Amino acid sequence: MKMNYEGYDSINLIPGEITVLGTDNRKVYSDIILGLQGFNDKIKFFDEDYRIVPTNKAMDWDGDIIDSQNLMTKYNTELVNAIVTSITDEHRNEINRCENQLYTALQDAMLYLDLPIEVSYDGDLKRVFKNSKIHLSPSICMDPYVIIETDFKLHKECNDTSCIGLSNVANYLSQDQFQEIVKLNSELQTSALIIEFIKLDNFNFYKNCNCYYIDEDFVDWRL
Repeated sequence: MKMNYEGYDSINLIPGEITVLGTDNRKVYSDIILGLQGFNDKIKFFDEDYRIVPTNKAMDWDGDIIDSQNLMTKYNTELVNAIVTSITDEHRNEINRCENQLYTALQDAMLYLDLPIEVSYDGDLKRVFKNSKIHLSPSICMDPYVIIETDFKLHKECNDTSCIGLSNVANYLSQDQFQEIVKLNSELQTSALIIEFIKLDNFNFYKNCNCYYIDEDFVDWRL
């Protein structure tokens, strides 16, 4: 997939590779961040046949991971579908057995009501998992590295082919931690785009990535 920022050459977003777009130009930075969220038309995406791809289909924008503690909200439906699809017959039968016991207990609890009402379990495992309120461990939400790692893994488990969009990654990770994310992304074959407000001299943090830069004078650099 290709991403185009108005007035500049396209950027390739390749599965298994992390692309970094940096700038120290405030206008460029705000244009890109807003465009990736669909708030302007300065960012466009194209498939390999140069057909336009809607931004909300091409980009899964998580932004600053510390300010975006909603991973499970975003992925809940896809994650539940993945769990139900991969669950073993043994676990499926055990859950059904427990649910039938629960509904029997609920029916018994309503006996004191003089009303012709019943409850019944319809075997819908998706509803069971949704009602179980799947969530991330609070300890994970305190560790930026684990949050980012989990984001990539959720993306893969949910078969989400859109590009993961992040910002300010260097604010939270050491260079060694970032290289672990680069390695993980390669193993998962996910696609990721990182947007950074950064000086060109500091770009050595992003080793083993596809790096692009737009400087304060709007000049495009391919690193």
